Amino acid sequence: MTALRPERTPTAGPAGRRDPSRRRFLGIALGVPVVALAGCTASEGRQESLSRSEIEDIVEAVNGKPIAVTHDSARAWFDLHRSDYAEVLTRIETGEFGRPDDWDYYGPQLPENHRGLSVTGKVSRLADMSPDAGVRVSGYFFPTWTGIPDDAVGIAWLDRPPSPAAQFDGYGLQVRAHLDLGNGWWYLDPGRD
Repeated sequence: MTALRPERTPTAGPAGRRDPSRRRFLGIALGVPVVALAGCTASEGRQESLSRSEIEDIVEAVNGKPIAVTHDSARAWFDLHRSDYAEVLTRIETGEFGRPDDWDYYGPQLPENHRGLSVTGKVSRLADMSPDAGVRVSGYFFPTWTGIPDDAVGIAWLDRPPSPAAQFDGYGLQVRAHLDLGNGWWYLDPGRD
């Protein structure tokens, strides 16, 4: 009788690419200790804190994705990646991702070099959900945090300045434009009201 051996699953996917879920797991497994260790550096015998953007660079380099960009870190994150967001917006407007009216709820997959702009790796349409809104605001949403199974907050480009009462669908969570990042870009979250 032959011994039963567990089958080995390949680590490479189609076209020899590594399985992204495995890479994401390894990124998290390596990223958390790296960030913990990187919180302080030795400099001439004293401890010196790293700046938020330096820590985000380390996390992104190790993990390839942002980790829960929040209201407090949104401006730093956006300033670091402003040109990437602008490039994706240009590509949307030129039709590279198809017609936004034809997108599914969560939107199309971003190109590999821009997937880190969103924790889902996607960009979705955004519409003003406010009751009794006059002129509705619309735009594009890059979630930087998602709940399980739904809810999201993140960075959005809006086609016009929203009213203070404007409400948007953050995948089931009502979010508002609380932080103006400039040039039509906003950070959307439930707020601190």
